[in-house]
Amino acid sequence: MTQVIKILRESRAAERILLFVLLFLCMGILLKMQSETWILFKGILFIISLLIISFSDFKLQIIPDILLIPVICSGFIGVTWNSVVGLFFPSALFLTMAYFKNGIEGGDIKLMAACGFVLGIYGAILAALIGLLLFLIVHLPTYLNQKNKVYALAPCLSVGCFFAFNMIGG
Repeated sequence: MTQVIKILRESRAAERILLFVLLFLCMGILLKMQSETWILFKGILFIISLLIISFSDFKLQIIPDILLIPVICSGFIGVTWNSVVGLFFPSALFLTMAYFKNGIEGGDIKLMAACGFVLGIYGAILAALIGLLLFLIVHLPTYLNQKNKVYALAPCLSVGCFFAFNMIGG
């Protein structure tokens, strides 16, 4: 956690401005898409957490476990059995992918488990599909030239989770 705070403090002004612009853009979309107060509160907590997780993964290539706690807490707002199933299915899918292909790491697996708890099973599957497709579109050209480079998966998964949250209605 101290690494994340340190990286936020030492980040360039342009990076901090970009974070705030993304935050306000996401809040505007949430306000437009969600009408119920409890879903809006859940979405705000979820989105702020995803932005910080994405920034940490992008800059440090790690997702500290402590950053996943607010995501799990947002999942308790309006929890159903669908949320509980969503906790296990995406993480099992990502764990299987990590077993067969090196590159998906523990932080990504735990992130999708936490997001699955928030989104439920169908939202988590939709988020994973959107996020992985976005990851391929963004990183495939670079990967073909630099195969040994490390890529952050959390920002793409976070975009997928944001769209899934708004598509399924929280």
